[in-house]
Amino acid sequence: AINHFQSQLQQGMDIFVETSFSHTKGFGSSAAITVATVAALNYLLTQSQNKEDIFLTSRTIIQHVQGRGSGTDALASTMGTIVTYQMQPLSYQVLPISLPISLIYCGYKTPTTEVIKKVNAFKQLNPKQSQQIFLDMHQISQQAVLALSKNDLKQLGKLMQAHQACQKMLGVSDLVSEKIIQHVKHYPVFGAKISGSGLGDCIAVLGNLPENSFPCASLNQTEQMTIQTAQQGVIIHDAC
Repeated sequence: AINHFQSQLQQGMDIFVETSFSHTKGFGSSAAITVATVAALNYLLTQSQNKEDIFLTSRTIIQHVQGRGSGTDALASTMGTIVTYQMQPLSYQVLPISLPISLIYCGYKTPTTEVIKKVNAFKQLNPKQSQQIFLDMHQISQQAVLALSKNDLKQLGKLMQAHQACQKMLGVSDLVSEKIIQHVKHYPVFGAKISGSGLGDCIAVLGNLPENSFPCASLNQTEQMTIQTAQQGVIIHDAC
């Protein structure tokens, strides 16, 4: 992010980062710190707080570092609340709603770049199958937007399960992730799926999961977290 603005910077700087969670948990922390840095430097140089510009610059940087990436987590960090997003052609909607979500951390994280390499390898070996999987995921996402607009959590939960099945076919939902999802089905929740790139990270659970459901006997390395939907995205505080 700093390199992106390097030619425009006339002086050095100190950057202080405070965070309430570990970067290993797959909460989109790399996207969040990218968005924050881009927003701060862009404001320093131009006094602009245009959120779409912040997002697009952040997405470009993330794709440069990772090789690929939709930018979904960068959009969420920029805009806040719940967002719908299509990468090409660019289309997004900010929905000022909250959802009852719990997160179960698997206990480990595979770097996103490694997961992307695994998915790309699958695509090369299985071009027709992967094309169908991504088409299914696109249609599921469109149906999920409709369910969100109707606040139909039951339908949204079913679509999460369908999307999870697609991710399993892609090979990014590992044994621990599947065991967590099976355990979650013992509780009155709507659905569950991996929350990020997969092969670790977190499982997102839609519904009010009872406290202390995790860790459990067979998944003692897991960690349960209840979260709230942020109502604001990136915020710039000018101390001058």
